[in-house]
Amino acid sequence: MNHISIYQIYYKQDQESFLEEAFKPYNNISNENPEWHEYWIFYQNYKKYPIQESEYRGYLSWKFRQKTQVHGENFKNFILQNPGYDVYFINPFYMNAFLFQNVWYQAEYYHPGIMKFVQNLFYKLNYEVDIYKIVNTEDNTLFCNYWIGNQRFWKSFMDFTVPIYNYINNSLTKEEGEFIHSRADKQINASYIAFIMERMFSTLMVFNKDISSLSYHKINRVISPKDKAAYFVFKNLEIVKALEIKNLNDDKSIQNLSIAFRETVREYFFKINEKIQFISKFIYKLRILLLGFRLRLKSKKYLKIKGN
Repeated sequence: MNHISIYQIYYKQDQESFLEEAFKPYNNISNENPEWHEYWIFYQNYKKYPIQESEYRGYLSWKFRQKTQVHGENFKNFILQNPGYDVYFINPFYMNAFLFQNVWYQAEYYHPGIMKFVQNLFYKLNYEVDIYKIVNTEDNTLFCNYWIGNQRFWKSFMDFTVPIYNYINNSLTKEEGEFIHSRADKQINASYIAFIMERMFSTLMVFNKDISSLSYHKINRVISPKDKAAYFVFKNLEIVKALEIKNLNDDKSIQNLSIAFRETVREYFFKINEKIQFISKFIYKLRILLLGFRLRLKSKKYLKIKGN
């Protein structure tokens, strides 16, 4: 591993303060093709600047630290300390690897209609991929483009995704175009394209067994056995995932069990998250009110002193 090139993309000047010192700044303020997000940068640079044989390269967003809670230097050291893999990645939402059978079911949960579109897309491209049967694990689940790959990985990834890029740009039916270019998320103003492309990593990793990968959270487990509730749920989800891998296509009872268990866990997990978000927002608003109150007090004291 002679050369690691980790670029961090920023789209506005005020995002530069969020960049990691361990990464190289990538100025994308011009943002020529915003609908494609990071993939446009992959596509352009792969042609312009071919990956060298000894190079590992990746393009991460400016939100890396915010999403992962991991310092750039730590992520880079993780790569250096574990040589020999084709691609290294970090999944900020690693619990979703267990809450859903695969990345596409997770996508359907948040962006309805995406599975039908993608399965039809694969069919038209003659890709022998059934996204309804894929089982993603912690070893190949990623919901954003937080990966660093070598020449071997990049070639495999681009060979897999460029036909998808070309089809979306040149061959969509009117109905397909209306769907894929529509808003896909309530909170994020983005079309379906970004949510489709960022799941191609996990899809490719299931079918290309020749590519070796290593997940940051596989090495750096963050769920402690001391947190009994979370640990219990996590370990049982691991069991469900293992059963799926072995029996999903053959045993309907296993499939029904995994669906029922996941639905229960998701309901619990998301309710807890909603409460945490509500409390966080409440605390934030309270801090703003307190800050305003302090400023008013200081202002009154200043005016009083000035008046005297």
